[in-house]
Amino acid sequence: MHLPLRQLWVEVSVSRLVHYFGIAVHPPNFSDILLGNEGPENLRLELNIARSLLQAAEHEPLRIGVGFLVWRLEKDPSVAEKLVSIVIGQHVQAIWLAFGEDLGQWIRFIRAHDPNAGNEKAIKIFVQISTVEQAVQAIQEWKADVIVVQGPQLNELIVETSQFCHSGNEAGGHGIRNSLPLLTLFPLLLEKITAVSDGHPPPLVGAGGLATGAQVAALLTLGASGAVLGTRFLLSSESLYTDRQRQALLEAQSSDSVRTMAFDYVRNILSWPKDVDGRGLRNGKRNVP
Repeated sequence: MHLPLRQLWVEVSVSRLVHYFGIAVHPPNFSDILLGNEGPENLRLELNIARSLLQAAEHEPLRIGVGFLVWRLEKDPSVAEKLVSIVIGQHVQAIWLAFGEDLGQWIRFIRAHDPNAGNEKAIKIFVQISTVEQAVQAIQEWKADVIVVQGPQLNELIVETSQFCHSGNEAGGHGIRNSLPLLTLFPLLLEKITAVSDGHPPPLVGAGGLATGAQVAALLTLGASGAVLGTRFLLSSESLYTDRQRQALLEAQSSDSVRTMAFDYVRNILSWPKDVDGRGLRNGKRNVP
């Protein structure tokens, strides 16, 4: 992985925040480890480098989280189990699971192989979901530590849910295409979450369309325990984006961005779950599905 990007892990981690290291994602020009193509040995190498940069002894927790696209894990479960096992063996603080047919399978795998499962040192499992039905399942069946809710559709809000990192259709990355704005949806979800979890929900974390301190403050006022920012870090000096790409983000108006699968068609990454798409900036007049 590009050295400045590793340094970003360090800066975020020493600030007492959790930085997520993505596995099986496909941003342009990122290293093979982020593409999920390099295999277990390179993953082990990258995590060892992170441990060295954070000056964490082998027996100490590694103060980062690791995120997996579950639909990628499901393509080759034997290799996926090796990847997840390596992450568990590094004592990372959290694992984030998103976008798959059977997230419960991987939650059970993590807990079965985490030597600290059941105590306060256990790896915290973040589950990103797209429907209220999945949220209920994550609470009642999976017992997820954190539920990352990415924009349930409006007609699903009559069902109940739990701890949410919500990323609606304002999000800069992939997500369900039809959802309410975060600051509208969050209080609605909070009410449903509290009911499902007997009035004692886990911390609620918001994400999607957050770029300023004022936006984060507004989210906290609505009852969130924290905020997740992703696209905002593309403007950091450690980002692998070029100066031209950063400038395009800075100059873009809200009307310049569009929900699209264009990047996925170009990269032939078309196994995302139903109703999930990404976001990009228009660079022409033609609409792309």
